[in-house]
Parts: sequence; C-alpha cells; structure tokens
Amino acid sequence: MKLFNLLVAYSESAWSGEPYTYSLSRVFEYTKDSIADQFRSFDDVAVEKLMSLPSLFAHEEGVGLDAQVGQIVGVQQRSNEVRVKYEIDSNLPKISLDELSRLVWELDIGNMEMYRTHWALKDADLFSVLIDAGVITQSVLKNVMLSSTLDATPQESVEAVPIKPSVFRIPDTGQEPDLVSVMMPFHPDFDEVYSTLQKACVKIGLRCMNANEIWEANEIIQDIFSLIYRSKIVVCDFSNKNPNVFYEAGIAHTLGRSVIPIVQNTDHVPFDLKHYRHILYLNNEQGRTDLEEVIEARLRFLTSRN
Repeated sequence: MKLFNLLVAYSESAWSGEPYTYSLSRVFEYTKDSIADQFRSFDDVAVEKLMSLPSLFAHEEGVGLDAQVGQIVGVQQRSNEVRVKYEIDSNLPKISLDELSRLVWELDIGNMEMYRTHWALKDADLFSVLIDAGVITQSVLKNVMLSSTLDATPQESVEAVPIKPSVFRIPDTGQEPDLVSVMMPFHPDFDEVYSTLQKACVKIGLRCMNANEIWEANEIIQDIFSLIYRSKIVVCDFSNKNPNVFYEAGIAHTLGRSVIPIVQNTDHVPFDLKHYRHILYLNNEQGRTDLEEVIEARLRFLTSRN
C-alpha cells in the first residue's frame, strides 16, 4: 500500500511556511477507516509514519492557487485541534488546478473533496502518478533535495574534508549505491528486527548487510568500517544504549553516509544525537510491521534523492 498525505486549506496564506491547524473533526476525512485507524492515536509511531509519507499541499477549489509537494515534519494534537508543521519542496514543480483535476481518480480524490478544508490519507503512489502524468520527471525527482531536517546527512561544504583514518584501512572498492548496512547489538533479540529491515530493503531492490555476514579482515572493526564505507545508507539501532552502535554511527556521519536512527526507547538515544529525528518502534509483530513500512518509505525517499 502506497500512501500520501493530502492537505487541503481554504486560506490563501496556507502553505506559506507557518504551521497549519486543523479541527480534529477534519483530520482523516475522505480516508478509508482501515487506513485512518492506524494513525488516529497520534502516538510516536503514528506520527513518524505520517512524516515519512510524501505530502500534497493544496487549496480548496475556489481559491485558485496551485498545489505543492513537500513533507510533514511535525504533528501535535491538543484537545480538538491538530497542528501540522511542514516543508514545501521548492525544487519540485507546482501542480496547477487543471493538472490536479485531471488526476483526481489516480490520486484517490473524491468528486467534491477539493471544496472542503481537510487532511486525508490517500491510497495512491503520489510520485508515480505525477511522473506518469508528465507533471514531474524521474530525473527531477532523483535530484530533488528538501531543505529540511529530514536527513541526518550534513550538507556538503564548499571544500571537501579529506578522510585519512589512522586506525582503519580505506577499502579498494567505492560506495555501492544499492547497499544498506545495519548497525545493531549482536544479540538474538534483534534477529527479527534485522529480518524486518532486510524485507524493507528487498521491496525496493536494495541489499541489506550487517557485520555478522562478512569476514574479510582480521579485525572485526575493520570489516565494520569497510561495510559502512561501501554503504549508501546506514541504519543504526540505538536500543539498549549499545556503545558500539554509537561509535559506528559516528563513523557513518563522518563519512557522510545517510543515517537512519531507530530505537525501542527514546531514552536510549545519546544526548549528542537527540536533535536528529529517529524512528521509534516496538519489538513485537505489529511493531515490526510498522517499522518495515516506515523504513521502506524512508529508504525510498533517500534513494530518490541521489
């Protein structure tokens, strides 16, 4: 199931950068109950999933303004209101009213839906629809980069910083664009979590590996460094405050890799990393199912950027 957020507002000033507040009764209108029920709690897992989805920010039919694509970066519920923080992707083209009206069926938008302020979750692949309709191109989507805090990867500096490690040996092979490495505690409790991450990777044509699966050097830390060096994306599980994973996350950040932090308890995230967004999950059947969906969406976003 491919979902996207559809956020519709009447105010002309909506989607100009300031947070937007919906009445709770307008949230998840025009959404299938089976989908909406997964998010109504607005707990950490639900909010993380909402923020991982692409979002279409539109105005009601009579306003006459183009729709824009972006990402939700924060959701907060208080009493009978829900406040949404977001970032519009200025690198993607706006979608005219005519273009949007042609795609209402493909985007799962009801006949009168664009005449009402609301937030809906739609069972459609937003980017595939826009590409098929010629609204955006695959090359534009690949080169897009949101100016947001969604990614823990630092922006490139004007002058590249040379990497000359004195402890590790730099591998002869370069970065492998389809390789995702996983840094997590070596314990049976995490075996099913790792299998979940593998399944998410396979769904979008990526390879997933951890250090247990390689033995190339005499020192295990050299194999770990080599794996991180060759990876495009590194998933780090901070659960149980494992110092090895913290160290490995530091290596990945230093090498400029895209890092996806996951954790079972937010108290396990170290102080120096608390300002980066992390994925909270439960290590049970439903929790791992939720984790697979969120990780798949995050991987799709990161791989689409480059």
